[in-house]
Amino acid sequence: YVEEGLDIEKEYYLGLTLDRATARITFMASTEGGVEIEEVAAKHPEKILREAVDPAVGFQSFQGRKMAFGLGLTGDSVAKFVKFCSALYQVYVETDAALVEIAAAARSGKAGRGTARRHHVGRECRRG
Repeated sequence: YVEEGLDIEKEYYLGLTLDRATARITFMASTEGGVEIEEVAAKHPEKILREAVDPAVGFQSFQGRKMAFGLGLTGDSVAKFVKFCSALYQVYVETDAALVEIAAAARSGKAGRGTARRHHVGRECRRG
């Protein structure tokens, strides 16, 4: 299986995990995609956006827009990012995952088209 080559303009990181300190599912997003997120956290923690999801209401569109704007997205890319975050949240919840991450989400030059280059769904036990 061979995919079409992409003219990558920018790579991003997007992940969800349970923040044990707040007991909430938390999105983490960064403009530093393609780099180990642990390395970014150690050297440049300010480059990681965090957005905790209230378990009583679930993921809300305004949270996706907040992250999109924080990543510098504009135009149609904002709505697409919000839809993608909503779907990623559903995957996390429905699979009872410990971690869902897109380590290298890329925006290509083709009308801002996005693609996930490396992804992972972890099902390690996250309870007790």
